[in-house]
Amino acid sequence: MVREKDHCVGRLRTQMLEIEEISFIYSQQAERLFDKLSFKIESGESVGLKGASGSGKSSLCRILAGHLKPHKGSIRLNGKDITGNPSRSIILIPQEDDLYPWLKGVDQVIIAQARRSHKEALKLLSLFKISQVAHLYPVQLSGGMKKRLALARAFAAQPAVMILDESLS
Repeated sequence: MVREKDHCVGRLRTQMLEIEEISFIYSQQAERLFDKLSFKIESGESVGLKGASGSGKSSLCRILAGHLKPHKGSIRLNGKDITGNPSRSIILIPQEDDLYPWLKGVDQVIIAQARRSHKEALKLLSLFKISQVAHLYPVQLSGGMKKRLALARAFAAQPAVMILDESLS
């Protein structure tokens, strides 16, 4: 695990995310991806995971976001148990494209906003230097534009925690 204070764009805006003794295995025949994994991430801290392909990095991201439930252990955000419960507090941007194919760029951002403002969605697209995608569908975008649109959509939701799987892609 790599830790840096106040370096990355995605930061923990809350007091603490605590991962306590989580264990995960895909099947009884497989080796455990992790067993009794524990760590804490404090406000303002950015954490990077490093490991070989198949070592469980993406699975851990999905567990932290509540998309997978660990077999044992707990995940707490500011003391509240969030284990296995997806919420708007933790947003995962997966390594594969997860944009809604039927929505134009500006609508991707609007749907993530609490106030659903067209003007604010356009501002976010501009901030990410992708204003030109406002009226285009995901199929019309390059891979890089799709990633920036996914980031803009995640920022629009104003999560407490943002998890980027394959953040350098």
